[in-house]
Amino acid sequence: MIFKIDLLDAPSIQLDCAYLSDLHHLNDWQRTRLIRALEQTPSDAAELRE
Repeated sequence: MIFKIDLLDAPSIQLDCAYLSDLHHLNDWQRTRLIRALEQTPSDAAELRE
């Protein structure tokens, strides 16, 4: 089964944040992990409006 996750929700799930707004409070290690995940996200992973 395949689930579609919103582009902005995916990082918060990967980093175990309860809310998307928690991404603002990441430590350096978590930010590095987030940057790497975003760099690996294909450009067609979400619609342009998202």
